[in-house]
Amino acid sequence: MEDGQGGQLTLHVMNEYMAVDDAEGNRLTTYPDVITTFEAATGLPISVGGVQEGMELALFAIDKQFVPLSSSVKDPTVYPEVEKALGISLAEYGLKGIE
Repeated sequence: MEDGQGGQLTLHVMNEYMAVDDAEGNRLTTYPDVITTFEAATGLPISVGGVQEGMELALFAIDKQFVPLSSSVKDPTVYPEVEKALGISLAEYGLKGIE
């Protein structure tokens, strides 16, 4: 996936979008931020399961500070298993700024 500047993005998925990195590996957004995709041609939302290789997508993210968060999202013990499966860090980004 390309960013608005023409670069590539990596979308990390485990049942939903968990994180997005740019081509240099810099984290752009991480769960529990709201991360969603739209078909670029139609503007219609498309779920993770509907994405197909070669599809042109638009990505939309809302920072976690603007959405209500459940207590389970704030629990650091829920992140290690997903981090291990995906091979990326989530907690250091996802828990940052959460009280």
